[in-house]
Amino acid sequence: MAYSLDKHVMETGISIGIGAVTLIIGYAISKMRFTSTKMAATQKAATMLTEAKENEAAIRKTTAENQHSAKKRLLDVENEVKERLETVKKRLDLLEKQDQKWEDRLSNMANQKNKISNELTESQEKITKLNGQELKELMVKTGENSESVLTELEAKYISEFQMDYEKFIQKSEYFTKEEAPKVARSILTSIMNRYSEPSSVDRLENNITVHQDKAKGRIIGKGGMNINYFEEKANVYVLFNDQGPEVITVSCFHLLRREIARIALTKLIKLNAIDEKAIDKALAEAKTEMDVQLEKIGKWAADIIDLPMDKRDPELLRLMGRLKYRTSYGQNILYHSLEIAFFSSMMASEIGADVDIARLGGFFHDLGKAIDQDDDVDKPHDYLSKELLEKFDFSWEIVHAAWTHHDAIPIETIEAELVKAADAISAGRPGARSESAEDYYARINALEAMAKDEKGVDKVFAMSAGRELRLYMNPDKIQDDEMPAIAAHLKDNIETNLSYPGKIKVNLIRQLTAVDYAKDKKL
Repeated sequence: MAYSLDKHVMETGISIGIGAVTLIIGYAISKMRFTSTKMAATQKAATMLTEAKENEAAIRKTTAENQHSAKKRLLDVENEVKERLETVKKRLDLLEKQDQKWEDRLSNMANQKNKISNELTESQEKITKLNGQELKELMVKTGENSESVLTELEAKYISEFQMDYEKFIQKSEYFTKEEAPKVARSILTSIMNRYSEPSSVDRLENNITVHQDKAKGRIIGKGGMNINYFEEKANVYVLFNDQGPEVITVSCFHLLRREIARIALTKLIKLNAIDEKAIDKALAEAKTEMDVQLEKIGKWAADIIDLPMDKRDPELLRLMGRLKYRTSYGQNILYHSLEIAFFSSMMASEIGADVDIARLGGFFHDLGKAIDQDDDVDKPHDYLSKELLEKFDFSWEIVHAAWTHHDAIPIETIEAELVKAADAISAGRPGARSESAEDYYARINALEAMAKDEKGVDKVFAMSAGRELRLYMNPDKIQDDEMPAIAAHLKDNIETNLSYPGKIKVNLIRQLTAVDYAKDKKL
């Protein structure tokens, strides 16, 4: 019995010991788990704090860069405005000097006119006196009456006048053929030398710098969802890493659309979350900002061309601003239009035409290019210019000068002729225009294909960047006396069917070759 009791006590002690040990082990495990969890939480917090500090540093860096970029842009704009103002002042000084020059010329012409008038009066008095004396002498010598003598004198003076008139006509024809082109070239050379602005080729920014891959990932979206939606809404293409790992490039031939997309992307980069609503909002804000910017550009151009205040409709100013985002052969249309305004007005002042009509007609000649790339427009730009100017109630003379530079209708005013000449000067300036490789290749192929269709052609080569077309003729099929007609026919065909800059020399070559071989008779 005592043994059983001791055994029971022992078993009970063992059970209590096991329970105590189990409790201790459980407590130890719980404490270890708590410690592990606490350490993990501490490490996670430290990691989050480190990332937060890195993000803060990146944000500060981006903010500093944006501030630096904004200050630089502001300084660039300020410098550009100062340069433009200085240019306007120089132009005003030139115009004032030109006005004074013409006032002096008019004064000299008036003095010369008075002098000639006085000389003419004296000459008439002398002629009358001499006629009276000569008439008396003739009547005494011949005994004839005054009527027959007067008839003889009249015939004499008519003959002398006819000879003087023929000499005058010959001098006028000589001046028209020989001297007038020299004077015209002198005027054009003087005007182009007085225009100190650089070529009107302009490069517009289409890149965005992104320093964080996460920002690029947010723009792309899951499976490219965001970027696909953006490209569809903005109607542009967005290229990543095309010019470097931190560069996003916006690609689109419609430069205004491209600039709006670039502004919108700049806004989206700053967002922590991007979805379709955010994209729509960014594009809407970019369009609003662009309208404000276009109006500012239009006001700047209006000040340069001295556009009357009653013509500065906000819609017209925005159209003028849109010209900055339109190019032709790489030539910026806004700066090209300012060149035309300057050239036209200066030529008008030189020859006594209406300076205001020439200047405004010159600037607005390509106004239609502000909208000719829009999807709902299918008319040529010169006709669009006419419609827009009529909409804003410009005079017939200005509309005519702007509309006719591509000979849509016959030119009726000297100002319209000046605008057309100024357009040719601006487009022909060295470096003013560039041609894409595709257009160049197509033009060269078209030239060679047209030449190969001519009779008796063996080989064709387009030389000097397409400015010379050299044809090697088959001497068995073509005779020498046939070649001028072939050259003339090809020349007419090129002028009728192809569009090309400058002149193309058509050069036909026919040569008869004789070949023989001398052999060693010993072999």
